[in-house]
Amino acid sequence: METTLYLCAWRLHNGLTQKELALRTGLTQAQISYLEHQNHAPALKTLEKLAKGLGLSTQDLFQPPFRFKAPLSRHDIDAIAEAVVSGKRNMKPQWNQLADAASSLISRKLNAYSVPGRFANRGKR
Repeated sequence: METTLYLCAWRLHNGLTQKELALRTGLTQAQISYLEHQNHAPALKTLEKLAKGLGLSTQDLFQPPFRFKAPLSRHDIDAIAEAVVSGKRNMKPQWNQLADAASSLISRKLNAYSVPGRFANRGKR
């Protein structure tokens, strides 16, 4: 059965690493990684562990953390990108959340590659 499991999106939305989610669920980090990259739903018991670890229902795992009623316009996307780079958050609350999540993800990735501070300085000219 083909499904879309938004495990990675929810994990990042909650500010967790794979290892932190593994500790909350009783799964291993390798299992979390595998589940984030597979194309079908895991067993119901595993879904229940993941949902509990993230504070969600099992149904929530199949919906993205951010739900927009209408598609974002090019202007909206540019505004969110600018907020990510500049750090300013003066948009609609859901867009501010999206910018915060993107900033967090980018910072974590840069820190993982030992480039701390590089992203934070980008928007300041």
